[in-house]
Amino acid sequence: MKFQFVAAVGVVSLLGACGGSSTGTSQIDALTEEAAAALARVEPLGFTPLADIPDTGTASFSGVVAISDEDATDAADASVLGRMTMTLDLGDDSASTGSATDFYDLASTPVGGTLTLDDFVYSEGTATGSFAANLSGRLTNVGRPGTDADYDYDLNGGILLLGDDLDAVQAVMSGDVSEVGSSEERQVTSASVLEAN
Repeated sequence: MKFQFVAAVGVVSLLGACGGSSTGTSQIDALTEEAAAALARVEPLGFTPLADIPDTGTASFSGVVAISDEDATDAADASVLGRMTMTLDLGDDSASTGSATDFYDLASTPVGGTLTLDDFVYSEGTATGSFAANLSGRLTNVGRPGTDADYDYDLNGGILLLGDDLDAVQAVMSGDVSEVGSSEERQVTSASVLEAN
C-alpha cells in the first residue's frame, strides 16, 4: 500500500504545481484535468493481486505523465506535462515498451521530444504486480521558448498494476535532468496515472 500512496501523492503534488484542476482551456489545464479525473477513478482500485496477473499476453495503458523539477532556478524550467503510453508484455518483461510525448511546459508552450520507457524488470516474489523501468531521452524548448533549452532526462522508478483486471497503472520515477551543454544535474520526479486502453 505504501507505493500506491507515494504514487498518488506524487501525482497530486505535481498536479498542484500545475495549478490544480482549473477550468481553463489551455493545454496544461486540459492535461491537469485529465490526470485528476483518472486519479479519482484509479485510486480506489487497489493493487492487482499477483495471482490475477497472467503470465502471457500484453496489457496496454495510456494517460498523463508529469515531470517536476523542483530544484530549477525558474520553477518552469524543466517541469512539464505530457502523454504516456505503455505496453506490458506479461510473459517477457524485456519486451515491454512505452513512451512519453506531446509535452507542454507550465505556460502551455509546446515542448519537443520524446522520452522512451524501457529496461523493464518484473519484480518476482512481490505481493503485487510491480515493475521497475527507465524513462529517458531529450526534451527541447523546455521553459524557455525560442532558445536552446534542451534537457536530457534519466529517470528510474517503479510501476504498479492496479485493479482486478489490470485496469490501470501508476508510476513514480525519479532521477536526474541536465541541460545539454551544462555539467549541472538536478533531481526531478515523474508521476503518471495510466488507464487500460
